[in-house]
Amino acid sequence: MQEHEVVKEATKRACRAILDAKEAQLKAKLENIRLEKLQLQFAAIKIQTFIRGTLARKAFRALRSLVKFQAIVRGVIARKATRKLGNRVQFLLSHQDRAPKRRIKGKIKTLETRGDNYHSF
Repeated sequence: MQEHEVVKEATKRACRAILDAKEAQLKAKLENIRLEKLQLQFAAIKIQTFIRGTLARKAFRALRSLVKFQAIVRGVIARKATRKLGNRVQFLLSHQDRAPKRRIKGKIKTLETRGDNYHSF
């Protein structure tokens, strides 16, 4: 029986060693899987960062061109308004000079048609 127990004990040790080896092998595989998962996460983060940066630059360029377009349109509107104002001022000044002359000419004509009986300005 002692021999039988020795064999039994040796078998237990061998099985334990095999189980320990398998456990170590599974732990190593699990660690490799964790490392691969981390690498994939870092790769995904890098890809997302690149894409977000590209989209942000694209949006900034679009916004910048929109702001430039807005400035151009505002400039056109301001120049148009200035031109209109200048035309109105010019019109007023030219008609301001003519208005008193017309009034005087009109009064002279009415005086001439009425005769000498009416003398008033």
